[in-house]
Amino acid sequence: MTRHIRHVSLFCFLLLVALLLNALRVQVLQADSLDENPANRRSTLPATERRD
Repeated sequence: MTRHIRHVSLFCFLLLVALLLNALRVQVLQADSLDENPANRRSTLPATERRD
């Protein structure tokens, strides 16, 4: 029983690492291309404008 729990916890840990790596890839490596994408409407929405 303990062996099965260890395997499940290792699998969950690997899934968590994969999720974090995917988030890192999107936020760091693809940030520029996503920012320049015409489908990105953040710059046109009034709620996202900077207030200095």
